[in-house]
Amino acid sequence: MNNVKTRYLFVFLLSALGIFLMSRPEEKLAGQAIISLSLLLLFPELYIWSLIFALGGYPLREISIEEDFCMETRKHETCIYIGFELFDVRHNVNDLSEKRFWFYTQSFINTIITGNNTYFIAVDRGRYFIVTRMCTNKFDALPEQIKSEVYRLKRSFERHGLSFRPMSGSEVYRILRPDFLEKAKRNKFREFFLAILGSILFFKTPVLFPVSSAFLLASFPGNLHGYRWKNSIELYTLDSIQSFYSYPSIFDIFSRAQLIYSISDKIFLLLRLRPGPLHVEHEIDSRAYRDYELGTALDKLSVIHSSAKFFAASRRRWERRESLYLVSGLLAATQNEVKILKTVGFIFKKSLLPLGVLE
Repeated sequence: MNNVKTRYLFVFLLSALGIFLMSRPEEKLAGQAIISLSLLLLFPELYIWSLIFALGGYPLREISIEEDFCMETRKHETCIYIGFELFDVRHNVNDLSEKRFWFYTQSFINTIITGNNTYFIAVDRGRYFIVTRMCTNKFDALPEQIKSEVYRLKRSFERHGLSFRPMSGSEVYRILRPDFLEKAKRNKFREFFLAILGSILFFKTPVLFPVSSAFLLASFPGNLHGYRWKNSIELYTLDSIQSFYSYPSIFDIFSRAQLIYSISDKIFLLLRLRPGPLHVEHEIDSRAYRDYELGTALDKLSVIHSSAKFFAASRRRWERRESLYLVSGLLAATQNEVKILKTVGFIFKKSLLPLGVLE
């Protein structure tokens, strides 16, 4: 939420700078460019769709495959992906009581997903994987960082009775770029066409500055490549988690886990998780109080109901000590599995841009 406010403030400041520069004839072109870029921050879809046209598919960074890991180069940092397959567990969801299952899973998640890393939990038709992404701008620090993360994950798996094996680099790659994706061929003509069209629009049609800027930026995609999915595959993205706004009993959590476990051999599910920042946790509490005070002052039942949902989310954090995670997801499944996941609070919907979770 704070990120959105920061973006709007940044857009406002950029626009003000652009307007100021446009008032000076000798710097009018620079002012136009700054305003264009500020508007692109408000409508990033323009840039994404321009890249899709240029690359022939959804833009994803190139990932190189090493023996035991995968590597990705970003603008100012290098990212390493390591993974483990979890193929056996001392106690599965059908062996534990409701209370033991809740404590067991809480402990497992809290010890696995920590720090500033990004984690991918994958279910591939009955097989289970965990991939972690570590990024740093200090390449020399990566070996020690990898060693520390591998040791920490192995200790956590052993402590919770999981049998596991490290994944090779090619296996990690197949999780990040599943088999139902196809790499599109680069088409230099499309990139050249966008560059020419963007230049013409930029100089001849000032009102279309955001569009021309998107075309010009997309004509230089760098290490991005386009990916498409096969027509026979139905892809869905995680739209919301409705259970976040509730205070389910331990029995409810257990029964939902059993239901998800029953369809795990029929789906491909990839969840990307990051520990939620502290300001997001505080915003949940503030939203609960703010909606309650506003709803009671105006006697608005809808606002009071909204506050009740945020109070439920806040209670789970304070009373149960549940951690907050930022989650996005990709699902390849039939309509029947989508409906089953909806009954347990996971709302998946079709999207024109479903591959964002792989970024």
